[in-house]
Amino acid sequence: MVSDRLSKAHLYWARQSLVETQRRYLEPPSEDPQTQQLWHDCQQQLDQLVTKLDQQRVRVVLLGGVSRGKSALINALLGREVMTSSPLHGVTRFPQGVVWTQTAGDALVEFVDTPGLGEADGKPQAAAAWEIVQTADLVLFVGAGEITEEEARALERLQGLSKPFILVFNKADLYPDPELPASLAAYPRVVVAAAPQARQVRLEWPDGRVEYRWETPPPQVEELRQLLVTLLNQQGRSWVALNTLTQAAAVEADLAVLVVAKPALGWGLGKVLGVLLLPLAGLDLLLGAAMDLGLVRHLGLQYQVPIHSYRPDRLVWALLLSGVGLGLSELGDLWLPEWWGAWLQSLVAGGGSLWVGRTAQTYWQEGRGWGPYGIRRAIAAIERSLGEIEVKDSE
Repeated sequence: MVSDRLSKAHLYWARQSLVETQRRYLEPPSEDPQTQQLWHDCQQQLDQLVTKLDQQRVRVVLLGGVSRGKSALINALLGREVMTSSPLHGVTRFPQGVVWTQTAGDALVEFVDTPGLGEADGKPQAAAAWEIVQTADLVLFVGAGEITEEEARALERLQGLSKPFILVFNKADLYPDPELPASLAAYPRVVVAAAPQARQVRLEWPDGRVEYRWETPPPQVEELRQLLVTLLNQQGRSWVALNTLTQAAAVEADLAVLVVAKPALGWGLGKVLGVLLLPLAGLDLLLGAAMDLGLVRHLGLQYQVPIHSYRPDRLVWALLLSGVGLGLSELGDLWLPEWWGAWLQSLVAGGGSLWVGRTAQTYWQEGRGWGPYGIRRAIAAIERSLGEIEVKDSE
């Protein structure tokens, strides 16, 4: 359980991390139109994530197979018809969202319905469904009866996303509570009947008349509704902070590529030209080492991060192997024609610089992520404070 004070602290920390990330990338790294457009798109995504934090909007995504009653479940939880539901296959063709106002607290809850997995498999709807799941703070995986092979594959993929999710087995009036495989036994599950089937009722009147009527029972979703209210009030804001930071980390990685691409190429070309033009082996080895170290320092200034102690071994190994590779390429002069040997050294020099640049990018980016208000540091702290979802199985 997360206290109200701690969940608000998670939101504050996440927002400060996003604002700090935006501050580091105030200007596009080059005047290239394509780079500027990519930079603008990334900044727009960060703005949207900040807005989500300010709104404290918890996104609950419903995922499941065709005709599992996802739309009907949303209607039952909200207590009104807002989603189109039908016994026909695959009524929901595209993701649809609706706000739930019943929860207490400051959080705003948004239910998002997605197309059925069976019908969307291999079609654009499938990609849209999983893209929406990536943005979810909580996932309700809706099934009915025994889990199919396709649903099992989807659950395995969902487990790999490391998102909190609840197994919801709908249509309890038609199917018994299914047995779960061992891999899912630890996950919470709730049994519901979002739109129970009408059943025939026998009525006996005092005068001896017997009448049969069809009556539709009310939805049986109260256990799930109460569980959601409790969880969203306890952990909803923390889930929003964690998921927003996870998305921001991906955006920052895209921005980092824009920052590193041009400098790495420039230093690599300088190293290649130096190796080609310098006639003495010792000099081009010294030049290569100097260019690699200069590239590392240049990227450190670009990222505005001091030297840190988080996994420096990878950067050291990249520098060493780049130098060793260049030194070994010098042996090509012993059995290759002069220009062939020179081109071999150039290729090794350029490849070494690109490798050093990529490794340095990771080093500086991780240093930033684990620094004050760093995204990775915030994610790790929130994950440590969040416990597993606990719920008793329905009987």
